Amino acid sequence: MESDGEFDEFRVLSKDDKDLLSQKIYELKLTRLKKAEIEELEEIQKEELIELFKYYHLPSYSAHDIQVRYYEPKVTLTFDSARFKQDYPEIAEEYLKESSRKEFISIKFFDE
Repeated sequence: MESDGEFDEFRVLSKDDKDLLSQKIYELKLTRLKKAEIEELEEIQKEELIELFKYYHLPSYSAHDIQVRYYEPKVTLTFDSARFKQDYPEIAEEYLKESSRKEFISIKFFDE
């Protein structure tokens, strides 16, 4: 199933060719659906881990060649330099903005 990379001419597709293409497209669609389901399941599992880390007051834990670290939610102040550059530099403190970081966990797989 090699192609010369040129598309100057279109090939006439046989029924078998069309069936093969349709099957491969369908398989891709199923893979996308499975991927979405797995990503959703992974997010649910991460939320469950966050709740357990909060319950047990754990900063990190390792098991099964995986290290999980919990980061608490955090609010930070950052300097809005774009706005600062447009406006007056001598009143910089007015341009501090507050941003929040959602709690999260980092997961390290040692077998990868």
